[in-house]
Amino acid sequence: RCARRAVPGDEDVDLSAVTRLILVDCQHSSRIGRLAEAASRPGVEIHIYDHHPDARGDLRPSNGEIRECGSTTTILAGILMKKGIGVTSVEATLMMLGIYEDTGNLLFPSTTVDDYRAAAWLLEQGANLNTVSDFITQELTSEQISLLNDLLKSLKTITVNGVEITIAQASVEYYIGDIAVLSHMIRDMENLDALFLAVSMGNRVYIVARSRISEVDVGAVLREFGGGGHPHAA
Repeated sequence: RCARRAVPGDEDVDLSAVTRLILVDCQHSSRIGRLAEAASRPGVEIHIYDHHPDARGDLRPSNGEIRECGSTTTILAGILMKKGIGVTSVEATLMMLGIYEDTGNLLFPSTTVDDYRAAAWLLEQGANLNTVSDFITQELTSEQISLLNDLLKSLKTITVNGVEITIAQASVEYYIGDIAVLSHMIRDMENLDALFLAVSMGNRVYIVARSRISEVDVGAVLREFGGGGHPHAA
């Protein structure tokens, strides 16, 4: 996910010395800060590993792997498995955390057989599920709880071509992380088929969407706003 924002300390990078960029979970130059300058320079190799094949951006990879699955970590684990390269238990735990986070504990509709295979391999490599559980089940912060209450109060359901779409909006003066967690909670609490959250934070508006039904492809909808994702989560 770090590839989606400017790399910390990238202001110290000598862009003229960059010969290869490796991007994970990202295909857009607008999400890599100053490194976009290097990406546009002829002769620079661009390797992309991404599990969003429908979210192709302006970057054209010379290497890497882009294919549909629940998590980019699954792609990387698959490459390691094919090459017979093992990982430490700490690395396996970190990778397992990535798969669990991206697939909703292997329960999202976007989860594939490959995600389960990768998780099984990581378990064989010594992944600690107790550690994964500790991170996945973190309690909401007071700021998240306040935002959750505001979003619940704003819920509004409209009907589009016979399909019920629920929208919630809120505004805060500062950034609050993990609003995707709130989208899952609201969807489950209210038993919603399709939910869009729009939250203004500082000078940006963040949109998170979730869908349980095939009639609403939230990934396609949010691509119209410069975002993207899967049909069921974007």
